[in-house]
Amino acid sequence: LVTLREDTELLDEVVVVGYGTMKKKDLLGATSMVSGDQLATNSSISVGGALQGKMSGINILSSSGFPGAETSISIRGVGTFGNGDASPLVVIDGIPVDQGFETLNPSDIESVNVLKDASSAAIYGSRASNGVVLVTTKRGKKGTAKINYSGYVGFRKYTNLPDMMSGDEYVQLARESVRASNNNVYKSDSEIFTSSELKAIENNNYFDWLDAVTHTALMTNHTVSAAGGNEVTTYAISAGYYYEDGMVDPEEYSRYNLRAAVDIQPKDYLKFGINLYGAH
Repeated sequence: LVTLREDTELLDEVVVVGYGTMKKKDLLGATSMVSGDQLATNSSISVGGALQGKMSGINILSSSGFPGAETSISIRGVGTFGNGDASPLVVIDGIPVDQGFETLNPSDIESVNVLKDASSAAIYGSRASNGVVLVTTKRGKKGTAKINYSGYVGFRKYTNLPDMMSGDEYVQLARESVRASNNNVYKSDSEIFTSSELKAIENNNYFDWLDAVTHTALMTNHTVSAAGGNEVTTYAISAGYYYEDGMVDPEEYSRYNLRAAVDIQPKDYLKFGINLYGAH
């Protein structure tokens, strides 16, 4: 006997929409949400990379394989053709931004909400024609100060490198190539190779360039944060360091993050605060 029971837990989930929040059961527009805890499980350098594979209808592509490469985001495909910008509007803590999204430390994020349909344009206008990415960073909470540390150290290496020819195999292939392109007429090595190449062949001095410029790459990320407050003031501060070595010399990328958020509410009807963020 199989019994089906309702699971309404997700319907009470709070979703950020434009200038406020709503319960998911009351929301008509198409949205997706990822919590900061889910982002923290990903070792990606950027927020865009950490979001890959975690939302339906969101296409996130890396611009290259270089360390620190930025990502491009498109929501439900490309809605703008030609030279138009197909990227969505990014809003961080209520402020639309053109840059800085990729330099955010994923550990500083409380949640990421994506508005996919026309309801986003109803709030943000024509800038939101390609959707909206709403980023909410972590804030302080009342209570004793809590200090957290998160970090990891890892390595990357090629899973499959081509099996390169040896020096003798390359020399023989060069001879056969010249013969095949000259009506099957053999030529001497002095006609095929330069004097420096002939000297290297004579001394059996071959060099594997692929092995010379590739290596196992180090990746490491460290974040220290503190949050707390009292009835009037709450705060959240954090500092982060990320380093990624490239698997091809001399590529490498390093990033330093510093963030401070302070909220002050002296009266029930008055609340103000400051949010500072820097990245290098």
